[in-house]
Amino acid sequence: MFALPRNVADAVEGMRGGSVLLRVPLRDDVIQVGTADSLTTATIEVHTAATAVSVRRTDGKPLQAQIVHRRADGGEKLRTVFSEPVARLRLRRLRNLTGPPLWVVTDGVDGVDPAGLAQLVQTIVCFGVAKQRRNGSGPAARPA
Repeated sequence: MFALPRNVADAVEGMRGGSVLLRVPLRDDVIQVGTADSLTTATIEVHTAATAVSVRRTDGKPLQAQIVHRRADGGEKLRTVFSEPVARLRLRRLRNLTGPPLWVVTDGVDGVDPAGLAQLVQTIVCFGVAKQRRNGSGPAARPA
């Protein structure tokens, strides 16, 4: 299990229950986070419930992501998130007796890049919340 940083967990708390579809840029069938290039796309489904979030590609292919960092010389440095592609990214909400709830990634965390995983989740949540708001469904309160 991998606990998400507090700021990312707080962002996950802002997701409303239900499903939202997001288009994501791909390079070599890998999701690109932070790219400015025009690339082919795939669709991911983000399903949110009170105590869980799951993310999967709608085409059934496994999920892999790279974080794109632009260098000063205009080149790119790519950081792969998962050591192996995962069928689904699963988050689970856990009670925290001493503070706010914890959100943990439950599958595919062996050999994961922690900073890259946090950035991937934060990006998905940011775009998911924005799409929910455009569709008229704002954040919902979650049980403590």
